[in-house]
Formats: sequence, structure tokens, C-alpha cells
Amino acid sequence: MTNYLFIESQGAFASATAAAFFALASDLVRQGDKVEIFLVQNGVMAARTGARAPDLSNVVRSGLPVLADEFSLRERALSPAQLAGGVKPAGIDLVIDRMAAGWKVVWH
Repeated sequence: MTNYLFIESQGAFASATAAAFFALASDLVRQGDKVEIFLVQNGVMAARTGARAPDLSNVVRSGLPVLADEFSLRERALSPAQLAGGVKPAGIDLVIDRMAAGWKVVWH
């Protein structure tokens, strides 16, 4: 089993390839790997309650851990209370922790 941290910075609204990125994460989980998704920069916009981002919503519903960067949220005047259910705020130190633990990091 391999551990992956997928970092989404563009978001479902800015990139047509975000759907494929989330699909790859789901495929890896089905193969038995561990995957977490970390939303940064404009990637956090799709994590708002009521946002129309079906690909991200599907990932959240599947139970895959989805985290939103606290700094990116603050920069966009979003509070953790505005996040959709299943999305949790996290600090950027999470990326360092995962890298130090040997996780593979994939940035989009």
C-alpha cells in the first residue's frame, strides 16, 4: 500500500482536469492505496457549502479525506463553518508531515 497526498490548487471551477485528478485519487483508493486530498489556493472554493462541484462532492461522499488549507480559506474570507460536510480545515504543516512520513505528493 502506498500513501498519497493529492494537492488541488486550481479547483473545479478553474480547471477542466480537476475531475480526472479526483478520479485518479478514487482509483488509487480502490486499488488499496491510502489517499488524502488537500485543497489549497483556489481549490478551497469548491469546498464551500452549496458550491456546485460534483466531482469534489463525489470524493467527499466516498469517504476519502478532504482537507482545506486554513490560510487559503482566510485569504478568501471563508470560515471553517462555511465548508461542506466532510471537508475539514488543516494547516499547511500537514503537507510537511506527510512528506516526512514518506507519502507521495501529487500537485495539481
